[in-house]
Amino acid sequence: MLKIVWILFMTFNIAYSCALCGNGKASFVTVAMKASLVEDKIEKIYTQWKFDSGTSKDFKLLYSEKILPSDKKRMYDALESFQTPYFMTSVIINGKNVSFKAENFNLSFENHIVTIEFDIPLNYSLNDKNSVEIIFVDSTKAIVFLENLDNFEIQNSTNYTIKKENGFKVIKELVATVNYIKLGISK
Repeated sequence: MLKIVWILFMTFNIAYSCALCGNGKASFVTVAMKASLVEDKIEKIYTQWKFDSGTSKDFKLLYSEKILPSDKKRMYDALESFQTPYFMTSVIINGKNVSFKAENFNLSFENHIVTIEFDIPLNYSLNDKNSVEIIFVDSTKAIVFLENLDNFEIQNSTNYTIKKENGFKVIKELVATVNYIKLGISK
Protein backbone atom coordinates (compact mmCIF):
# COMPACT_ATOMS: atom_id res chain seq x y z
CA MET A 1 0.00 0.00 0.00
CA LEU A 2 1.49 3.24 1.05
CA LYS A 3 5.20 3.65 1.58
CA ILE A 4 4.86 5.20 5.02
CA VAL A 5 2.33 2.69 6.27
CA TRP A 6 4.47 -0.08 4.89
CA ILE A 7 7.55 1.28 6.68
CA LEU A 8 5.73 1.84 9.95
CA PHE A 9 4.03 -1.51 10.04
CA MET A 10 7.01 -3.38 8.64
CA THR A 11 9.03 -2.25 11.62
CA PHE A 12 6.51 -3.90 13.92
CA ASN A 13 7.28 -7.43 12.91
CA ILE A 14 9.49 -8.51 10.05
CA ALA A 15 8.28 -12.11 10.36
CA TYR A 16 4.86 -11.28 8.91
CA SER A 17 4.40 -10.68 5.22
CA CYS A 18 3.41 -7.13 4.37
CA ALA A 19 -0.34 -7.02 3.92
CA LEU A 20 -0.19 -3.28 3.35
CA CYS A 21 2.11 -3.21 0.32
CA GLY A 22 1.19 -2.55 -3.22
CA ASN A 23 -2.55 -1.88 -3.22
CA GLY A 24 -2.13 1.83 -3.99
CA LYS A 25 -4.77 3.23 -1.67
CA ALA A 26 -4.31 6.24 0.58
CA SER A 27 -4.87 6.16 4.32
CA PHE A 28 -7.16 8.77 5.78
CA VAL A 29 -6.58 9.75 9.39
CA THR A 30 -9.10 11.72 11.44
CA VAL A 31 -7.28 14.00 13.86
CA ALA A 32 -8.53 15.09 17.30
CA MET A 33 -6.57 17.42 19.57
CA LYS A 34 -6.83 19.07 22.95
CA ALA A 35 -4.64 22.08 23.81
CA SER A 36 -3.96 22.87 27.46
CA LEU A 37 -3.22 26.49 28.36
CA VAL A 38 -2.12 27.07 31.94
CA GLU A 39 -0.45 30.05 33.67
CA ASP A 40 0.25 32.08 30.49
CA LYS A 41 1.74 29.03 28.73
CA ILE A 42 0.70 26.50 26.15
CA GLU A 43 1.45 23.47 28.26
CA LYS A 44 0.78 20.66 25.77
CA ILE A 45 -1.34 19.46 22.88
CA TYR A 46 -2.85 15.99 23.19
CA THR A 47 -3.13 14.41 19.74
CA GLN A 48 -5.16 11.45 18.50
CA TRP A 49 -5.03 9.89 15.03
CA LYS A 50 -7.81 7.47 14.04
CA PHE A 51 -7.03 5.54 10.87
CA ASP A 52 -9.69 4.74 8.29
CA SER A 53 -11.39 1.34 8.20
CA GLY A 54 -9.35 0.08 5.21
CA THR A 55 -5.98 0.74 6.84
CA SER A 56 -7.29 -0.57 10.15
CA LYS A 57 -8.43 -3.77 8.44
CA ASP A 58 -4.95 -4.22 6.90
CA PHE A 59 -3.43 -3.62 10.32
CA LYS A 60 -5.67 -6.27 11.88
CA LEU A 61 -4.40 -8.81 9.32
CA LEU A 62 -0.92 -8.29 10.76
CA TYR A 63 -2.00 -8.32 14.39
CA SER A 64 -4.76 -10.74 15.19
CA GLU A 65 -3.45 -10.85 18.75
CA LYS A 66 -3.23 -8.06 21.30
CA ILE A 67 -0.76 -5.26 20.51
CA LEU A 68 2.29 -5.83 22.69
CA PRO A 69 4.38 -3.13 24.40
CA SER A 70 7.25 -4.06 22.06
CA ASP A 71 4.96 -3.35 19.07
CA LYS A 72 4.13 0.07 20.50
CA LYS A 73 7.80 0.82 21.01
CA ARG A 74 8.62 -0.13 17.41
CA MET A 75 5.85 2.17 16.12
CA TYR A 76 7.08 5.03 18.31
CA ASP A 77 10.65 4.47 17.10
CA ALA A 78 9.50 4.42 13.47
CA LEU A 79 7.60 7.70 13.85
CA GLU A 80 10.54 9.22 15.68
CA SER A 81 13.35 8.04 13.41
CA PHE A 82 11.96 7.62 9.90
CA GLN A 83 9.70 10.63 9.52
CA THR A 84 10.32 14.18 8.38
CA PRO A 85 8.97 16.18 10.05
CA TYR A 86 9.42 14.39 13.37
CA PHE A 87 6.31 12.35 14.17
CA MET A 88 4.77 13.72 10.94
CA THR A 89 4.02 16.84 13.01
CA SER A 90 5.04 20.48 12.70
CA VAL A 91 4.20 23.00 15.39
CA ILE A 92 4.86 26.60 14.39
CA ILE A 93 4.46 29.25 17.08
CA ASN A 94 4.77 32.90 16.11
CA GLY A 95 6.43 31.93 12.82
CA LYS A 96 9.07 29.62 14.33
CA ASN A 97 9.20 25.82 14.22
CA VAL A 98 9.06 24.45 17.75
CA SER A 99 10.77 21.12 18.33
CA PHE A 100 9.29 18.63 20.76
CA LYS A 101 9.66 15.05 21.95
CA ALA A 102 6.39 13.10 21.80
CA GLU A 103 5.22 11.81 25.18
CA ASN A 104 2.54 9.43 26.47
CA PHE A 105 2.50 7.51 23.19
CA ASN A 106 -0.11 4.82 22.72
CA LEU A 107 -1.08 2.57 19.85
CA SER A 108 -4.37 0.69 20.12
CA PHE A 109 -6.82 -1.31 18.05
CA GLU A 110 -10.37 -0.98 19.33
CA ASN A 111 -13.72 -1.26 17.58
CA HIS A 112 -11.89 -2.23 14.38
CA ILE A 113 -10.00 1.10 14.26
CA VAL A 114 -6.26 1.72 14.72
CA THR A 115 -5.60 4.71 16.96
CA ILE A 116 -2.33 6.48 17.74
CA GLU A 117 -2.25 8.94 20.64
CA PHE A 118 0.52 11.17 21.95
CA ASP A 119 1.18 14.46 23.73
CA ILE A 120 3.12 17.35 22.24
CA PRO A 121 4.73 18.95 25.31
CA LEU A 122 5.40 22.64 24.73
CA ASN A 123 5.52 24.68 27.96
CA TYR A 124 5.70 27.70 25.67
CA SER A 125 5.34 31.12 27.30
CA LEU A 126 2.71 33.20 25.55
CA ASN A 127 3.14 36.79 24.32
CA ASP A 128 0.29 39.30 24.15
CA LYS A 129 -0.47 38.03 20.59
CA ASN A 130 0.35 34.51 19.41
CA SER A 131 -0.15 32.37 16.36
CA VAL A 132 0.03 28.59 16.69
CA GLU A 133 -0.11 26.34 13.62
CA ILE A 134 -0.32 22.56 13.88
CA ILE A 135 0.40 20.66 10.69
CA PHE A 136 0.44 16.90 10.18
CA VAL A 137 2.07 15.73 6.98
CA ASP A 138 3.34 12.46 5.60
CA SER A 139 6.33 13.15 3.37
CA THR A 140 5.47 10.11 1.22
CA LYS A 141 1.99 11.57 0.58
CA ALA A 142 0.41 8.24 1.50
CA ILE A 143 -1.45 9.43 4.59
CA VAL A 144 -4.01 12.22 4.47
CA PHE A 145 -4.66 13.90 7.82
CA LEU A 146 -8.16 15.31 8.20
CA GLU A 147 -8.29 18.11 10.74
CA ASN A 148 -11.56 19.67 11.79
CA LEU A 149 -12.18 22.48 14.28
CA ASP A 150 -14.96 20.43 15.88
CA ASN A 151 -12.30 17.88 16.91
CA PHE A 152 -10.08 20.49 18.60
CA GLU A 153 -10.76 21.16 22.29
CA ILE A 154 -9.10 23.86 24.34
CA GLN A 155 -8.61 23.75 28.10
CA ASN A 156 -7.91 27.36 28.96
CA SER A 157 -7.28 28.45 32.55
CA THR A 158 -5.59 31.68 31.41
CA ASN A 159 -6.95 35.13 30.62
CA TYR A 160 -6.16 34.70 26.91
CA THR A 161 -8.84 34.52 24.23
CA ILE A 162 -8.46 31.91 21.55
CA LYS A 163 -9.67 31.92 17.98
CA LYS A 164 -9.59 28.60 16.10
CA GLU A 165 -9.15 28.53 12.32
CA ASN A 166 -8.38 25.86 9.80
CA GLY A 167 -7.35 25.91 6.21
CA PHE A 168 -4.85 24.63 3.72
CA LYS A 169 -1.13 25.23 3.64
CA VAL A 170 1.26 24.62 0.74
CA ILE A 171 4.41 22.74 1.70
CA LYS A 172 6.81 23.68 -1.10
CA GLU A 173 9.45 21.12 -0.11
CA LEU A 174 6.95 18.29 -0.61
CA VAL A 175 5.01 19.87 -3.46
CA ALA A 176 1.92 19.21 -1.37
CA THR A 177 -1.05 21.03 0.07
CA VAL A 178 -2.16 19.98 3.55
CA ASN A 179 -5.02 20.69 5.89
CA TYR A 180 -3.99 22.46 9.12
CA ILE A 181 -5.27 24.09 12.30
CA LYS A 182 -4.30 27.58 13.44
CA LEU A 183 -4.92 29.16 16.83
CA GLY A 184 -4.89 32.90 17.42
CA ILE A 185 -4.16 33.43 21.12
CA SER A 186 -4.25 36.96 22.53
CA LYS A 187 -4.77 38.89 25.75
